[in-house]
Amino acid sequence: MATYIQLPPPIMGAKPDTQRWFAELDRNNTVLRVVVVGKQVLTNAAGDILEFPESEPVGQEYLNNLIGPNEFGETRIWKQTSSKFLAREDDPTKPVVPLQTDFRGAYARVGGQYDPVNDIFTE
Repeated sequence: MATYIQLPPPIMGAKPDTQRWFAELDRNNTVLRVVVVGKQVLTNAAGDILEFPESEPVGQEYLNNLIGPNEFGETRIWKQTSSKFLAREDDPTKPVVPLQTDFRGAYARVGGQYDPVNDIFTE
């Protein structure tokens, strides 16, 4: 039986630069879900906001502390995913729309795959 945990929603109307996306992977590197982490969480000891790849381990630790282990008692696998976004002009209350990616090949999508050899998401 699947368990669902409610994460804080993305800040609607927030500038895309204030949020980062992390994909949870299963044992076969299939994307289970993509969640949003506020950029203010991804900081170093001095309080400086980190960018990929330095932000990834900080986000992984944050999510594992927040959500805990998977159904097998194992640490969850999180990979940061990237996408440039455009706010929807027709309805600013709806999520933004991905346009193109910056790193890891493609934006992670539920059901998609992560290729650990090439360090990319595939569709």
